[in-house]
Amino acid sequence: MAEGISKSTGLPVAQCLRALRGHATQTRKSHEERRMNMAGIFAVREKSDIAGKHLMLVDDVCTTGSTLLCAAEALLAHSPGIRVSLFALTVTP
Repeated sequence: MAEGISKSTGLPVAQCLRALRGHATQTRKSHEERRMNMAGIFAVREKSDIAGKHLMLVDDVCTTGSTLLCAAEALLAHSPGIRVSLFALTVTP
């Protein structure tokens, strides 16, 4: 999805996050279980130069926002002062 957005907008794709571990499916988890499942899962890649940048996190489906929130927290903890916007193709009710 990010590559498609990049082609349409001309904005570069920066794959600056990595997962530190796998995680269980979130399909049947509550909001709190989803948050706990994703807590601490993301880290910024070592050579990422994101200081002072405005980043857009891209997700296919936003159900509770846990994935996007945890990813944003990892980015903000690594580089305070960056701006983070969130994009989801769809949001569940």
